[in-house]
Amino acid sequence: MKLATDEDIPQLLDILRSFHKETIYFDLVEFDEESLTETCESLIKNGFILMDDYSAIGIIIFPLFFNKNYKMAQEVFWYAKPEHRGKGAELLEKAEELCKEYQVNCIAMLSLNDKLDQFYERNDYQLNEKSFLKWL
Repeated sequence: MKLATDEDIPQLLDILRSFHKETIYFDLVEFDEESLTETCESLIKNGFILMDDYSAIGIIIFPLFFNKNYKMAQEVFWYAKPEHRGKGAELLEKAEELCKEYQVNCIAMLSLNDKLDQFYERNDYQLNEKSFLKWL
């Protein structure tokens, strides 16, 4: 696992292309390399992307809106190609370590199902809110 740089963006695009195919967005939003390149550049500048050859987690870091003296990290994406899944705890631990180095006070992760909810709870996360999506 390593911190991504701008030179890693072509490989990240390959990983994110696979991710796109597994999301609800696949039939709704076309995969746009230019947009994702800009997103990756922004995460590298304003957070971090941890990656290997088959997986990546993108985190953005920003001031907590209630108090600018606190930093919050928010997962933007977390994906591993299907044949390389099962290292989630290791990846999350490394992301948390980096957040501590960046003096982040809290980290928000997304969950799409009960199994992932339980994973986060086992790792001392608490439910904060739910998110709903409506296309206009």
